[in-house]
Amino acid sequence: MRAISLSALALAAALLAGCAGNETKQDAPEVPEQELYQQIQQALNTGSYSAAVTKLEQLESRYPFGDYAEQAQLELIYGYYAVSNWEQARAAASRFIRLHPDHPQVDYAYYMRGLAAWQAGRFSLESFDLIDISRRDLGATRDAYTDFGEVVRRFPDSPYAPDARQRIIYLRNVLARHELQVGDFYLRKQAYVAAVDRGKWVLEHYPQTQASRDALAVMVEGYLGLDMRDRARQTLALLIRNDPDNARLDGNTFEPRHVDAEPLTLERQPASVISELTDNTPMGTARSQLREGNTASDPASDRAGDSLPVGQPPSTDAPRAGNRGMNGPSIGPGNPPRSGTLPGGG
Repeated sequence: MRAISLSALALAAALLAGCAGNETKQDAPEVPEQELYQQIQQALNTGSYSAAVTKLEQLESRYPFGDYAEQAQLELIYGYYAVSNWEQARAAASRFIRLHPDHPQVDYAYYMRGLAAWQAGRFSLESFDLIDISRRDLGATRDAYTDFGEVVRRFPDSPYAPDARQRIIYLRNVLARHELQVGDFYLRKQAYVAAVDRGKWVLEHYPQTQASRDALAVMVEGYLGLDMRDRARQTLALLIRNDPDNARLDGNTFEPRHVDAEPLTLERQPASVISELTDNTPMGTARSQLREGNTASDPASDRAGDSLPVGQPPSTDAPRAGNRGMNGPSIGPGNPPRSGTLPGGG
């Protein structure tokens, strides 16, 4: 009986202690919003990004309508990016855009969503050249291309627009190369119509890339597979005229790589063949696209002459959200933004 009484007393004491602990925890005052935000800034400035993310999430939950709520949402985008949580960064950016479409820094949200999508689309071993990024599914890469395009189109004077434009140029080459890989796949599978269509698609959507010249080579081989030698000869003339040093050419002779066909030699001068093409024919349309470039849907068309080698992607560093009055270095592939400052006209 005495043992039972002692056990009961011990249990009661433990319960009372637990209740007292909970009461103490509940009665503990919350950190004021301004103090919590200052802690966040200190964590970000010292590179303690995981701690910063935790405190930013606390600030959002405790002070959803506070003075720092909107700025915290922007900082959280950067925080998720800094800890390599690309999908959370994209989700946070999308949420900010949805809640604050007219916010003066909504361009930052679009830019960071594109940058996070850019990272989500990269392979962890890409820097070691173990895989060609253009050979993979590029859904996230296309999302990045779209988001950077939004920055350039909707916010042409944004401090993020120049860097977004350069990334568009780089991504355009990656996406075009990916389409060529698909075209080569169709050639290997003897799906020649699909291969030709893929080449035309590259000419239409990415006329200012090196891939557009290689697309002509895919089309020549596709036409040879279809035994459409006249059409193949017209396309070959365009290839020789636009890219005489193409790897598939030996002078005026085209060497098929996947199709079981004899090499195709252009007996006439390319210019004389091209002059016969009219714009209402498929090859005439291709000629016009190569000559003029289809820039209607290209957000980087005003910088069409610029290009970045596909093997040298721009920096993956991200800028912190800040006040528009702050001056900082301009963003660029060779000049990544300094953490803690908003890129401006410095």
